[in-house]
Amino acid sequence: MKSVEVVAAAIVKDDHILIAKRGSGEFEGLWEFPGGKIEMGESQEIALKREIDEELNLMISDLNYIDTTFYDYPSFSLVMHLYSCTADTENIIKHVHSELLWIHYQQLDSVEWVPADIGLLKSVVDYLSKD
Repeated sequence: MKSVEVVAAAIVKDDHILIAKRGSGEFEGLWEFPGGKIEMGESQEIALKREIDEELNLMISDLNYIDTTFYDYPSFSLVMHLYSCTADTENIIKHVHSELLWIHYQQLDSVEWVPADIGLLKSVVDYLSKD
């Protein structure tokens, strides 16, 4: 089975995380941590900065690794690395998502998630609770 490796961001502001609703495709209408595929030769951190700039017009910093999840979809296996980070700018522009939401990290389970992202929710809560 084909394997796809991606990075995702838990963009933190106060006790809230920026999450994004898929605007099209198989999981349209479900929430996810923004991010995307790692391109050949990119580090996880460089890929994440590029993806967040492309998807949200945001520059991010203070990247801290949280966790990695593995999820088997019918046609491919996904490996997703999640990082916490902060936004260096506030001029968010949605390029691929239908909606964005700042949600308190203790309420992450109150929305419907893309299947692979569900495996990271507890890790985000645990990571942010330790501060």
